[in-house]
Amino acid sequence: MSERIAVVDAEHPPDSPGVGQQRPILSIDQLLDVLASNYRRRIVRQLSDGSASTLDSLVTSITGARMDDRSMGEAPDYESTRIALCHSHLPKLVDSDVIAFDRETETIAPGPQLGIATTVLDAIENTRTH
Repeated sequence: MSERIAVVDAEHPPDSPGVGQQRPILSIDQLLDVLASNYRRRIVRQLSDGSASTLDSLVTSITGARMDDRSMGEAPDYESTRIALCHSHLPKLVDSDVIAFDRETETIAPGPQLGIATTVLDAIENTRTH
């Protein structure tokens, strides 16, 4: 059985009309699945300051990071990274409410679950360094 976590919506205080109830967020299994990909972890990190980003900016950042991380093999390709983000990683993050993606403007913004995803990612990374 998967444990569920709930948080109060920080942007809408409890006295806001129609809000203030605890809303369930991702299960631990769902969070770990979302954070399983290095691409998705990089996106979470890039948006963790609360600012939006463009698709091109994310692709460039991830392609550059892949170039730095590769040990052998071909250099990462901008277009293949863009395709992977658009067809796999961004939809998974959108479905999990970690990000919002405006396809028309190609803008990626923090979603309601970004905070918990960032907190879990921080905890995982902190245990690896201690």
